[in-house]
Amino acid sequence: MTFRGLIRLIALDLSYNAPTRIEPRMFRDVFFLQTLNLRNNTIDRIDSNAFLLLYNLHTLEPSKNRLHKLEAQLFNGPSVLNRLTLSGNAIASLNPLAFRDCSNLKELYLSETEQTTVPDAPRDLTLLKTLDSATIGAAFITARSAISTS
Repeated sequence: MTFRGLIRLIALDLSYNAPTRIEPRMFRDVFFLQTLNLRNNTIDRIDSNAFLLLYNLHTLEPSKNRLHKLEAQLFNGPSVLNRLTLSGNAIASLNPLAFRDCSNLKELYLSETEQTTVPDAPRDLTLLKTLDSATIGAAFITARSAISTS
């Protein structure tokens, strides 16, 4: 699946489709894409640098898939990414290097994942305002916990 020639596309909704893997070349021609919805698929792997050329991506939602881990440098490229929803995946831990280029991330949603502790990765996200990790193992953490950067 590619989107060749759709360079002016700004929103792409691939929810409720059947992709199982997101490869680096999949989104190479959609330079102006701002919103990518990958919700409710069977994605079990997103390759490193899969979003490398999505410089204008603000919102990414690969929620309710079959992701188990986040590769290092997974979110390289979309430096303006400000909302990331990973809820409903089988992610047990976060690779801090996956968020290396996410300096503008303001909202991170991790509810319904298989983490048993509050993740370390978000500590480096200085602009993060919302961390939704409503259920972490058996513990309950208030949904949309505000992280103060002051």
